[in-house]
Amino acid sequence: MNKSAFLFPFVLLGCVVFALENSATAIAIVLAMLIHECGHMLAIKITGGNMLGASVSSVGACISCSGSNLSLRQEILVYIAGPCAGAISAIAGHYLGFELFAWVSFGLSVMNMLPSVPFDGGCILRSVCGGTTKFLVISSVIVGLILCLLGLYSVWSGGNFTVFAAGIGVFVSLVGKSSLQ
Repeated sequence: MNKSAFLFPFVLLGCVVFALENSATAIAIVLAMLIHECGHMLAIKITGGNMLGASVSSVGACISCSGSNLSLRQEILVYIAGPCAGAISAIAGHYLGFELFAWVSFGLSVMNMLPSVPFDGGCILRSVCGGTTKFLVISSVIVGLILCLLGLYSVWSGGNFTVFAAGIGVFVSLVGKSSLQ
């Protein structure tokens, strides 16, 4: 794990917020992202890695760290810490009565555990497999296709999940495939 990047994709954030038509949703998404990334930062610190920087773009937030001396177990801990922080904050949000935040945080945590690069689940799979493998490429493309199909189904049924599912599907298929090369 010489120079790893943790990409927390909240694909086409503006489109998602627009589709959901609610500024409270935008706040919930940003707060969930911050908590997710703080989970990664805490794990980097605990495992002895060094955080090199953090950035936010239209396709996600990214934390870069160096930690070539991390074991496989430590590397997996760093990857899984973000979704775990999100899941814990979702539970807390639910019990405190912040249902919108709870659902957003839970959804982002689940999405990040998909077995597709650049999601955390895909990064864990890449670490376990010892690098990029044919299985990882196939897994990433299949996840992207399934999400695109969910987006198309949503269009057909008139749901509000359309932009999100289609955007993630396209993102995973295109960006994930290039991340694997």
